[in-house]
Amino acid sequence: MKRDDLKSLATKVHRDPGDALVGERVIIQARKFGDIHVTHGTSTHKIQEVCAERNVMCVLDRAFRTKEPELRIKDNKPK
Repeated sequence: MKRDDLKSLATKVHRDPGDALVGERVIIQARKFGDIHVTHGTSTHKIQEVCAERNVMCVLDRAFRTKEPELRIKDNKPK
């Protein structure tokens, strides 16, 4: 996917340290990706972690699913 196409999918852009994306699927483009590290998740689950550097762009492609109403995107949309 071209970078301009990826940018056109984004409706909001966050640039401050500490901003986060949470989702079932995230598209990431970067000039450099680091090594994949395995870290601890919940219970016996393992989580993979990788660092993306230089001109990083991420777009949430599939929304995060949760049972907690305050974290649901559909329930918190302005009316």
